[in-house]
Amino acid sequence: MSYSQLEKYLNALEESGFIAEKSGVWKTTEKGLHVIEACEVCRRIVEKVP
Repeated sequence: MSYSQLEKYLNALEESGFIAEKSGVWKTTEKGLHVIEACEVCRRIVEKVP
């Protein structure tokens, strides 16, 4: 991934409220953690489908 691609992804995630930058460190927000958990639930459901 190029630096410009990384910037686009970080900007999109920040604008959506999934991550936040503080003192040069990117952290997952509470909203972002909820999205990750929802994805995990979906993955577990899909794994059960034959």
